[in-house]
Amino acid sequence: MQDKHARLVPQLRFPEFHSSQDWQNTKLEDIAIFLKGKFLPKSALSVDGDYPCIHYGELITMYSEVITAITSRTDQNENVLLSNKNDVLMPTSGETPDILAKACSIKLDNVILGGDILVIRTDKQEICGEFLSRYIRHMEQKVLQYVTGTTVYHLYANSLKMLPLHLPKLEEQKKISDCLGALDDLFSAENSKLEALRKHKRGLMQQLFPQSGENVPRLRFPEFQDCDEWISKMLYEIAEIVKGKQLNNLNIIPGKFPVWNGGISPSGFHNEWNAEGGTITISEGGNSCGFVNHCHQRFWLGGHCYALINLLINQNFLFQLLKHKEVEIMNLRVGSGLPNIQRSDLQQHPLLIPPTFSEQKKIADCLGSLDCIIESTGQKLEALRQHKKGLLQQLFPPLRNQ
Repeated sequence: MQDKHARLVPQLRFPEFHSSQDWQNTKLEDIAIFLKGKFLPKSALSVDGDYPCIHYGELITMYSEVITAITSRTDQNENVLLSNKNDVLMPTSGETPDILAKACSIKLDNVILGGDILVIRTDKQEICGEFLSRYIRHMEQKVLQYVTGTTVYHLYANSLKMLPLHLPKLEEQKKISDCLGALDDLFSAENSKLEALRKHKRGLMQQLFPQSGENVPRLRFPEFQDCDEWISKMLYEIAEIVKGKQLNNLNIIPGKFPVWNGGISPSGFHNEWNAEGGTITISEGGNSCGFVNHCHQRFWLGGHCYALINLLINQNFLFQLLKHKEVEIMNLRVGSGLPNIQRSDLQQHPLLIPPTFSEQKKIADCLGSLDCIIESTGQKLEALRQHKKGLLQQLFPPLRNQ
């Protein structure tokens, strides 16, 4: 049983606040008033409109905890609700309940707020809106308890006003917000880097592989400038295509070998394997039908997946080439329900291949090194995401106290 007299403070507190008073127990209704945005249909949005605005759906798909710039505009300026800097905005309806816990603090005045936006307005001298939006997002499971509905879900001010909160003084709120904001900026920079790397690779692949109707790439390494044109081959001429073996759910037991069964991630783990590491796979059926994967460890090849074995060309080059042609492979889908790709169609898929193994390897090494940088950047992003998650747990009092 928790000690009733235990101090109400977070596990991690900045040094200058160690001797400050405990966080104060309150409710959302005690620190805020609630307003509702005015009707703003998507048809009223205009790229060159005179007034900045926010449509409620953008709170779900576009904005994070803090809004510092507005994407949409409108010419509609009658009977509108305008933002105050420091407001916290939340969507009030959605097709799934989880999206209704997306609180956003807006740092701009006079932005038109559309219908189905709940506006939480506080005293700037007492409450930091950015802190409150982050706090509400952190309390997602608590917030979801106030959501109602079955087909369309709703979040009403009359319910949310009962949300219990524990608040420090304004200076500590701002300190916590600044800390998390700096982490968000770092995350955003790494994410931009990742997107730039992915874009660079896509552009590089366009240059390193021949364009439609051409037999040589537009960018060729110097030592291969005078080599022959690339050779057209059907996939069956350079690889044997085999289909995996389906596992019953009961057979997907804990083990060290991932089960690849047509999805973009393993569907489980198994204590046996039937495919060697380094194998290229292509999803045979389902929503991710046509997805090309390179499995670097031994794995179980499921019944909704093809494997390419007994290759006659460089394995890493073939993976990069098929990844480049992934959309074409997905276009081989057939079926009116869950789509699938017939092995006979896959076998006849044409590919252009460099005439020498050395050129194949050179291209594969170039793109593979870029993949390593992309993977490393992705791992940094995930590490930052996990760090923020852990930091949130320590910077706010435990939710069980609330």
